[in-house]
Amino acid sequence: MSSAQPRRGTVMVVGVLGLVLGAGIMALVWWISSASSGGPAADANAACAVVDRTDSLDPKTDMAGLRRWGGAAELAAAAAEGDAEYKSLADALVKPRELVMRHFDGEHPEVLQAVEDARKACQA
Repeated sequence: MSSAQPRRGTVMVVGVLGLVLGAGIMALVWWISSASSGGPAADANAACAVVDRTDSLDPKTDMAGLRRWGGAAELAAAAAEGDAEYKSLADALVKPRELVMRHFDGEHPEVLQAVEDARKACQA
């Protein structure tokens, strides 16, 4: 019975060391990947790149465009969460999608105006 005790203790120590080492490696990988991601500015730029290539928000003819715009709005929201400087961009990008959902018409005058305003926010 006494030989089982040291073996169990060794297994526990090795297990704990493995967990600590694994967690340390994961933290290092996360830190390196987050440092190179570009942060809020990269999210804002990506959002505006999607806006640039989205021609229509009309759910009757182009659901992909509406989905793409929704993704851009989420990227802008992530940018704003990381840096308040991007709050106005996030607000501008979410408005067209909200209006499309309200009117279910991508060609509604309010939607078209909101899209124009969002594109201007990307240029600012």
